[in-house]
Amino acid sequence: MKPKIFIYFFIYFFAISAQAQDVESNKQEQNKFKNNFNINYGLLSNQQFLFLLSSVYQSAFSNINEDNYDQRIKSIGSIGLKYDYQINKTFLVGMDYNNTYIKSTFNSKNPLYSSFVIKSKVNFLGINSSAKYFHKNQLHLYSGVALGVGIYSGKEIKDSHIEKYRGTRFAWHANLFGLRYGDRVGGFVELGVGYKGIMNVGVVGSF
Repeated sequence: MKPKIFIYFFIYFFAISAQAQDVESNKQEQNKFKNNFNINYGLLSNQQFLFLLSSVYQSAFSNINEDNYDQRIKSIGSIGLKYDYQINKTFLVGMDYNNTYIKSTFNSKNPLYSSFVIKSKVNFLGINSSAKYFHKNQLHLYSGVALGVGIYSGKEIKDSHIEKYRGTRFAWHANLFGLRYGDRVGGFVELGVGYKGIMNVGVVGSF
C-alpha cells in the first residue's frame, strides 16, 4: 500500500505544481501587456450636441429657418486614437486625440436670401486615466476621465464671401462605463459624456 500512496502523492503534487505554474504563467502573460493602442468612433460628442441644440434654438426662436431656409446637418461623429500605459493591475494613464467634423447647409427657400454653408472642425488633445475594476477570462470592465484642450476652426461660406473663425477651449470626457473583451487584441464599447461622445466603440491592441 505504501508504494501506491507514494505514487498517488507524487502525481497529486505534480498536478498541483503544474496548475500553479499555469496560473502564474497566465498572470505573467497578462502583465506583459503594458502598452495599449486603440482606434475609436464616438456618437454625439459635446460639440455635436451643442451644434444640434443651437440649430434647434435657431429654428424655434429666430427667422433663419422659419420660412427662408432648409437646414441639413452632416457629421462624421468623433474619430480618435488613444494610447494607454498600464502602471499596475488597476490604473492606466495615457493620451488621446479626437477629431469631430460638422457641416451645416442652409438652402434658401426664398430667392431674396442666399444659401450658405457652415463647416466646423474640432481637434481634441487630452490626458486620460482609467481604472479597471474587473478582469476575468479576457473580459475587462473599467471607468475613466480625460482632460485636455479643444482646438476649433471653421468657416461660413456665403456666395463668394468666406468668413473664418478659430479658437481654443477647455475640453473633458468622463467614461462612466467601459467594457473590453480580449487581452492582446480586442474590441470595446464605452458609455460616457464629453468630447468622445455618449457612446464610443473601437478596437484595441496591447503589447
